[in-house]
Amino acid sequence: MMGRGDIEGLVQRMQTLRSELPEAEAKDARRGLPQRIHEALSAFGNRRGGGFIVFGLEDVSFRTVGGLDVGQLQHQLTSLVDQRLSYPLRLEFATCEVDDHTVLAVHVPECPPVHKPVYYRNKGLIGGSYLRVGNSNHVLSEAEVRALLRASDRDRSDILPVEEAQMSDLEATHIDAYRATLEARKPTSGLLGLSNDELLRSVQAIVRIGDRDVPTTAGVLFFTSDPTRWLPGAFISVLQFSGTEIAGAAAGSGVYLDNRRLSGPLPIVVEQARLAVLARIRKRALLEGFVRREIPEYPDWAYREAIVNAVAHRDYGITGSHTQLRLFADRLEVQSPGGLFGTVSEQNIESEQSTRNHAVVRLLEDHGLVEQRDIGVNRMVQEMLRAGLRRPLFQDALTSFSVVLENHTMMDDDAYLWLSNFAEYPLKDAQRIALVYGWRTGSLANRDYVRLNSVTSVRATQDLRGLVGLGILQQHGTRGSAFYTLAPLSRRKGGRRARRIWGQEESVLTQVRSRGRITNAEGRDLLGIHDVHEMRRILRRMVKLGLLSQRGTSKQRTYYEVGPNAK
Repeated sequence: MMGRGDIEGLVQRMQTLRSELPEAEAKDARRGLPQRIHEALSAFGNRRGGGFIVFGLEDVSFRTVGGLDVGQLQHQLTSLVDQRLSYPLRLEFATCEVDDHTVLAVHVPECPPVHKPVYYRNKGLIGGSYLRVGNSNHVLSEAEVRALLRASDRDRSDILPVEEAQMSDLEATHIDAYRATLEARKPTSGLLGLSNDELLRSVQAIVRIGDRDVPTTAGVLFFTSDPTRWLPGAFISVLQFSGTEIAGAAAGSGVYLDNRRLSGPLPIVVEQARLAVLARIRKRALLEGFVRREIPEYPDWAYREAIVNAVAHRDYGITGSHTQLRLFADRLEVQSPGGLFGTVSEQNIESEQSTRNHAVVRLLEDHGLVEQRDIGVNRMVQEMLRAGLRRPLFQDALTSFSVVLENHTMMDDDAYLWLSNFAEYPLKDAQRIALVYGWRTGSLANRDYVRLNSVTSVRATQDLRGLVGLGILQQHGTRGSAFYTLAPLSRRKGGRRARRIWGQEESVLTQVRSRGRITNAEGRDLLGIHDVHEMRRILRRMVKLGLLSQRGTSKQRTYYEVGPNAK
């Protein structure tokens, strides 16, 4: 059940960010039920975890407006869901007073997977199915609808027969290599005593059709020299760019550095892809005594696991798409056909496990490429964090899934400069990391703290409350909807140096708010500082904090206005 604190938390977040949320949409509704409300109902019904529609909020500032006919809205919504949606979502309603006005919050539950996508009957399955993407509703394409329909049940595409292939296409060389690997890794396996045909049947590499054996998708992937003869998308492309964007590569502007196509038995392709990445990423030298050690810009386990997961969990029913590795100056992207499967979502991918291709995963496991099915992603995250890098980004687009590894650290020089403002505080390293995350993103929640530092939710709550107690963070909302933002300077408590720094910043902000702008010279006069470089450091620090915004293109014309975090 939704409580008052949950509703207030959603409203406060939208008002603070001046934006709708991935899990919440705002509606005015003073003139009745909005005309396109079916889009939000379908989008949240197809979203992992569902979502909320909050009626009684103005569209731009998200201030409460009042004037709602709550009873009529509930009746109209219930009727629309029952009569116009493909599945009768059971809505949950709650009202409360926020800023002296009544708001109506509606929880839209996630539709059961077997009934997805839930769609608006008037427009039909194609054209009437929506999904929440960021803070907006996206109409699903025909391909996305098909992908969602496939994901609603167990995908068996890896054990479907490839009827054009013959048993003779399964080469003894690859079968013998599998036996050798199996004997080395699992010497007591009962598979070792089977004939080749019995072995292939046991691992679902072949299936009986009528009076003959036929290779399956898994069989073609592991035991033929060129799976693309039958499965055109069964290869990995390695693309390297000199910059940070794809744009311009096709035009021959020089940013497109390399294009390599890797095909063959799946275990060989995975190793080739790993070596291709290793050969192309930068390394930095570290001297340990008299020994020079090279450290790659991405942890080996992280990109290896991303590659293995891409081939293990891709949708082999999508025959026209292939797995891609894209190397940019600032990141590595691994994209595979097909979205996340079963109960796995972007939010729970570190803890939830749902296997699309059981035969493929089993064979990868026998080859030593899948160690433990339930720890790979979690370890990928930990390896990135241990290397001082940002957490991997997981992006589910229904028809594809991407893992993005960024090579720039969250704790860069700018972050350490900003953290110097808290030098006199008794902070833990985990709290410093969380503060930098909040500084970069604008807000911080308990779940962010848990993921950033691999601690329990209870520990995260204690540490965040400690930051609130110091006046560094301020809390918005309660319980599950609580989030935190950096507190205004005047609320922060600290040592003498911290108070002096913030006192200077408060003085500068007061003048900027009064006059609209400030220059370096005006700042020196205000603070009684004679050194132009010292004043520049203060102004630049305030820009980093988002307290000021720099304007002008030269020293003579540079001035500063109020920044986004000081408004």
